[in-house]
Amino acid sequence: MTEVEKYRGKSRAQAIGEAGLFGMLYTLTAPVRRVVDVAVPLFRPFAWKSVGALGAASRAGWWVPYFRLIPSLPRPFRFRTNPVLGPWPEWSRPVPEGLRSYPGYLSDPSAEDAAFAAKPLRDFLDHEYPEIGEWIRRGIWRSGFFVKPRLQRALRAIFEASQLQPQRAEKPPAPDALTAEIKDLGLQLRLSAVGVAAYDPKYRFKEFFEDEAGHDRVIVCILEENYGAQQTAPSVRSDRATLSTYADIMTRQVKIAERLHRYGYRAYLHDVDGQALTIPYAVAAGLGQLGLNGQLLTPYAGSRCRIMLISTDAPLVPDSPVDYGVPKICDNCRACVRRCPAKALSAKRAFYRGVWKAKLNTARCVPVLANNHDCDICTTVCPVQRYGLPAIYDEFERTGSILGKGTDDLEGYDFGGRHYGPGQRPELLKEYFELPVLSQLSRPEPDTEQAASSSIEPAR
Repeated sequence: MTEVEKYRGKSRAQAIGEAGLFGMLYTLTAPVRRVVDVAVPLFRPFAWKSVGALGAASRAGWWVPYFRLIPSLPRPFRFRTNPVLGPWPEWSRPVPEGLRSYPGYLSDPSAEDAAFAAKPLRDFLDHEYPEIGEWIRRGIWRSGFFVKPRLQRALRAIFEASQLQPQRAEKPPAPDALTAEIKDLGLQLRLSAVGVAAYDPKYRFKEFFEDEAGHDRVIVCILEENYGAQQTAPSVRSDRATLSTYADIMTRQVKIAERLHRYGYRAYLHDVDGQALTIPYAVAAGLGQLGLNGQLLTPYAGSRCRIMLISTDAPLVPDSPVDYGVPKICDNCRACVRRCPAKALSAKRAFYRGVWKAKLNTARCVPVLANNHDCDICTTVCPVQRYGLPAIYDEFERTGSILGKGTDDLEGYDFGGRHYGPGQRPELLKEYFELPVLSQLSRPEPDTEQAASSSIEPAR
């Protein structure tokens, strides 16, 4: 049973609160948590400066070796943010006729190559706009502080694994058998899904080209995030669940790298900061499709998951893109476009760097993301995240409509201490988008919600 199936038919409140014995304990401690919620804002100005100084120290280097030594709570006590462990069922469901589109996403390879030659991709937060990256990280201090030791241990482990020069201890199996072995290992490690794609330098950030010299395959690892935590977004809990999932998936990456090293193959493990675009590789590996919200929509969890990459010189057999019907589902739904507090999403697709996609208005998204626990409302209101594709297919075949569309159970969310149901959205003042740090970005474009949807697709 998948996490989505476990909660199907229950209200959002039930999904958030149901957690067995620990859920009961959590309910009993509600008065204490209310006191904490009141007290935290009073001390936030002082904590902001203190944690900011600690963060600067950790990036300087001397703090890191000590932070990883701080013990973490045992896993059972982290039940409200733990990821969903275990592989998803193998996908075999045919796409309903009215939702069929195309495998993966549409692209113009020559335009992609031209864009790469003209301007290779750069790391957005650390190199392209470092001041914005620092601003966003300071904004999530409360969420990340208690996950930091686990993250730091995982980062150290994958750094050491990436630097290791492998020594062949066993004769490697044939490519088909090796590919199956690596995928089986990932599933034994309780990852949600594992796929393989061909390495493509166009998706690698310019700063890290040399790290993967000679690598021609990429292993794509996916781990599903905590279901109940996601339904509370934007919140400290949802933020912490994201970081906790990163810590868990990075730890499991190391085991896959060790298996490759045993056969004498090199492995470079990507980390939470990211050294490449993950979505193109995940799409190429057949693990999902690109949604209107700009995220990978997987069949069982939508974009409620984390993606990690391992590049290698092992001769693995690449997977192929799959048509899950996501483009047509998005065109019939558009909940993320309607519900985005920043009005940063568009229903209009166009070619951007050679890829047919809806372009995110970054200048409108970033301020809301940084000030509201990574926001993530575009994930929360997505029916694929909430219900999974099997339930969406069933509803579409029965009624021709998208499950949950227009209902408060799917589209309602809390923002700034107030609940916003379908048809309601926060009115953010113009000054919200004019913070000095945002001067690095282009000026916010007009609201994109009213842009005409492009239901006409280019020739395939």
